[in-house]
Amino acid sequence: IETVRWLVFFVIVAQLGEQVLGAANIVFSCYALLLIPLDGVSETTCSMVSNLLGQRRPKILGTFLSRAIALTYLTVAPLLVAALAFPDHVLAIFTSEPQMAGTALGGLLVVALVTLIAVPGEMFFSAVAGTGDTKAIMTIQLILPSCALGYAYFAAIVRELPLGYIWLSEAVGWSVCLLLSWLWFRSGRWRRLTV
Repeated sequence: IETVRWLVFFVIVAQLGEQVLGAANIVFSCYALLLIPLDGVSETTCSMVSNLLGQRRPKILGTFLSRAIALTYLTVAPLLVAALAFPDHVLAIFTSEPQMAGTALGGLLVVALVTLIAVPGEMFFSAVAGTGDTKAIMTIQLILPSCALGYAYFAAIVRELPLGYIWLSEAVGWSVCLLLSWLWFRSGRWRRLTV
């Protein structure tokens, strides 16, 4: 689902021309680097939630998730500071064209800030995955790209906004993911599952 989501996102962006598409690819490369530590901790979170439920220790899940989120923020912080404080230098790694870097600048700043929402969103989603509720995971995985791509289409095609605004679709997606995962986890529905 995630691969199709990115394909559709770039098809939408491609409608705005080669320059914007090239800049979006640069932003995506930077975003992927920002998400590497996040992905590592999220995999561990999924495994640890399953482990804690298997040990019949569900009461410490909240504390565990808080610590996982804090650890991820600490790990991602240096990358975020670099992206926000020195965006021109970060973009220079990927392109030497000033016009391309200028087009990508807004997108880079947006995805750096979106990472702040992505951290708790991914941790709570991984916690849902760790409970083994595949229906909840699939539902979230279908709603998230629908909302994100709907916003991306609106921003790019309907409103023809600059690239930074189009990348706000990630903020929409992660906000929806965080909200749905948090609500599901808080509801206690995971208690009916056996891991």
